Amino acid sequence: DRLIEYIDDWNMIFEDSTRLSAYKQALEQGLSKERAAAMAKEASINFNRMGRGGPVINALWMFSNASIQGSVKMLRSLKNPKVLGAVVATVGSSVAAINTFNDNADPDWRDKVSRWDRLNGLPVVLPSTDGEFRYFTIPVSWGIKPIKVMADYAYDAVSGADFDATRMIEDTITAMAEAYNPTGGSDLVSALVPTILDVPVEIARNRSWSGNKIKPDYDPNAPEDIKYFSSLSETATGKGSIAVSEFLQDNLGASVSPADMKYAFDQYVGGAGR
Repeated sequence: DRLIEYIDDWNMIFEDSTRLSAYKQALEQGLSKERAAAMAKEASINFNRMGRGGPVINALWMFSNASIQGSVKMLRSLKNPKVLGAVVATVGSSVAAINTFNDNADPDWRDKVSRWDRLNGLPVVLPSTDGEFRYFTIPVSWGIKPIKVMADYAYDAVSGADFDATRMIEDTITAMAEAYNPTGGSDLVSALVPTILDVPVEIARNRSWSGNKIKPDYDPNAPEDIKYFSSLSETATGKGSIAVSEFLQDNLGASVSPADMKYAFDQYVGGAGR
């Protein structure tokens, strides 16, 4: 609890300092206190600003109001050539530096890092002496994800790494959809589904929020209770899901995938719920 309060306090400091800077700058430019206060409130996300249907849309698709305002502010900023140039230069140089470091640490790192991590952040490979591959990911702001993805492929093309133009277009479109689509999701189905129905729809499609399969689907005729990856048994919740699945099968004749059960459990108790 203290850690969460500490992070929340820091977030409030940065949020308020941005608004205070905007307020002071407006006063120095000769604006009235009322006008300066209004500009300060608009300097960041104004959660009180929304249309008549805003509350309903925000209830169906969580954080859609903040996403809409954030996307609009980001796109307005990038309309300025100087801002766009600075962002492209910063992102491009960061991608080049980290990818060069990764190439030196492990030339095959692209095949070992998940597609989700490459689309949403800057993976940094940790040098290893025991042969194990390890990395961590520096998150990238949603609004600049498309630029980051294009910078990745530009670096690959220049450095001589495998370059796939079709994959570049697909990943760039996916990044744009995730960055500027206020309802979230990386395709039409996930975008249209209200937040509260995300988990059951993802289970029905056998596709997690990150795009990975929830359970193996190589044999559509296999009973549901045996459809799970072997790695599921490596965690306590995975073992519990397998035990519950076996109980349901043995006592009620209900065939339920333990992978589906664990995924639903993780999504409903993870994140904000946890």
